[in-house]
Amino acid sequence: MDAVPLGLTEPLDFDSDVPVYEQISNRIKFAIARQAYRPDTRLPSVRSLARNLVVNPNTIVRVYRDLEQEELIYSKRGVGVFVSPQADQRCRLDRLVIVEEKLREALEVARRANLNDKELEELWQRLRLQS
Repeated sequence: MDAVPLGLTEPLDFDSDVPVYEQISNRIKFAIARQAYRPDTRLPSVRSLARNLVVNPNTIVRVYRDLEQEELIYSKRGVGVFVSPQADQRCRLDRLVIVEEKLREALEVARRANLNDKELEELWQRLRLQS
């Protein structure tokens, strides 16, 4: 069975507004960005990853197809799926964009809840200590 790095083994949020395939894609990008998968490293097989994440294999096929279209991975027929040589740099950039988007969304919620800067800073510090 393929080794699956941390981040690809945690349960998905099926109640999230973010589609499951996008959650998986982001996790793979994060894994590449933190070099859990280095260039030319083989990714888990479709079946293995689907089994670990408890999703339909077609979902993983879609994720891999999308990542291949983004030129982050490439396929070798009959061998597997591999990380593209330039993927780590692009994934590090994508990771920042993804996290910034989520932080902006959280700030919008905080502002709608009428939290002031001091409350936000205290909340941020508490959350940082908890993670």
